[in-house]
Amino acid sequence: MKVRILIVGAFALTLAASNALAQSWSWNSAGSSTRHWQSQAAKPDTKIKTSVYSASLKLNEVGVTNTSACTTSSYAAACASGNCSCIQFTGTSTGSAGKADAALNITIDNVIGVDGIGVDFCGFAHGDLEIDGNKDTEIFAVTGAACNDIFGDGYFNGGCDLEATDVYFGGAGGPCVGAFTSATGFAASIKAFAQN
Repeated sequence: MKVRILIVGAFALTLAASNALAQSWSWNSAGSSTRHWQSQAAKPDTKIKTSVYSASLKLNEVGVTNTSACTTSSYAAACASGNCSCIQFTGTSTGSAGKADAALNITIDNVIGVDGIGVDFCGFAHGDLEIDGNKDTEIFAVTGAACNDIFGDGYFNGGCDLEATDVYFGGAGGPCVGAFTSATGFAASIKAFAQN
C-alpha cells in the first residue's frame, strides 16, 4: 500500500513539474535543434512593440557580370550551379529607414530555375540590400526568384530578412518584390513587421 502511494505521489509531482515548465525548440545555423525550458509564469516584456516596416526603392542597374556571383557579401556570394550572373543596382529608398541611399547586389543562377514559355525563365536569386537612411542603416538578406516574362520583361519576387539595423532588434521579414521599369530602372518594395 505504501509503495502505491509513493508511486502515485511521484507521478503527481512529475506532472506538476512538467506543467510548470514550457518546452520550446529552436534551430541553430548547423541545422540541429536545441531545447529551451521556460517558466509558463514568465510575463512577456510589455515594452516590446511590433511595427509595420516598409521601404519603397527606385534603383538603376549599374553593373552586370554574366559569369559569376556577386562578391559584395556572403548573402550574394554563393552560386550553386557555377553559372551565375551578378546584377548591381544603386538608387534611393523611402520608408521606415527615412530618406536613404540604397544598393542591391543580386546573384541570379542561370541554370537552377524553372523554364517557361519562350524566353520565360525564373532563376534562383539571392543577394543583399543595403539601405543607409537618416533614421536607420539596414542590411537585408534577399532570397527569391528573378524572372523574365514572355515579353522579356524582368521582375523579382521573394523575401527580405533584416540582418543588421540600428533601430529594430526583432528584425523584419516579409515579401519584397520588384520589376524593371525601363532598360536599367528597377522599382522595388518591402512590407514587413519588425520589433523595436
